[in-house]
Amino acid sequence: MLLVIPLGYFIAAFLLVTGVMNCMEFIQTHPEGLSQAELLNGAAQAAWPLIVAVVILLLIQACRQIENLRLVASYAPSEQDAAKTSKKKKAVREPAPEQEEPAISTPKLAHLATPPAATPQPRRYPNSPIPGGGRTAPAPAQDAAPQSTSGKKDSTRQQTESQGLSFFKVD
Repeated sequence: MLLVIPLGYFIAAFLLVTGVMNCMEFIQTHPEGLSQAELLNGAAQAAWPLIVAVVILLLIQACRQIENLRLVASYAPSEQDAAKTSKKKKAVREPAPEQEEPAISTPKLAHLATPPAATPQPRRYPNSPIPGGGRTAPAPAQDAAPQSTSGKKDSTRQQTESQGLSFFKVD
């Protein structure tokens, strides 16, 4: 970039001068019977170096900004520099009174980064159209007697009623 930017400025300056000279020459030597459209068309054709110079200047500015961003992104202060600046800040600063919180509060998102304390229970979807989608793995009963099929139906009916409304049943 050390050579590209000055070279770009030189080319842009050259095109700028030639564009102005072309426009001046066209205006001085234009024929007498030209309409406004033909005059503007001829001036635009003579001024093409001006447009190219402007484009080159815009590209140079973009190149300089990208170079500045690259330099800022590559800068990593060493630990010694960080220690020096922190010591200077501590020495220069006096204990300031507590500052008021800004009017716009920032959202506190720390709870999103921490995992939940307990493992979540699997969701039950009793009316799932997928076969087996409403079932969860049964917990092994230690001293429970096996229930009959009518007992299972009653227990599932009570569970669905306790859960609230279902998709197929409207109260």
